[in-house]
Amino acid sequence: LSPQEERPTDVYLGNLQFDPTMVGYFYKAGPFKLDVSKKGNLNVGHEFRGNGKELGNGVIGRELSVNERWALVEYLKTL
Repeated sequence: LSPQEERPTDVYLGNLQFDPTMVGYFYKAGPFKLDVSKKGNLNVGHEFRGNGKELGNGVIGRELSVNERWALVEYLKTL
């Protein structure tokens, strides 16, 4: 849900401890460091950017505020 420039540049893999706040595995500690600046280790994907009218090229909707992102995460936790 975050813009690409807000995503972490280093992700640690191999830690299977669940982070209930971020809803996923802890990525700031682990035995293997994945440097996303290296070829093949990208952290890109679909983005919510701009006003949402210029869709395509990975953009799937308008930019979400931080509060909107967290509201969506909290909603998904209830499902």
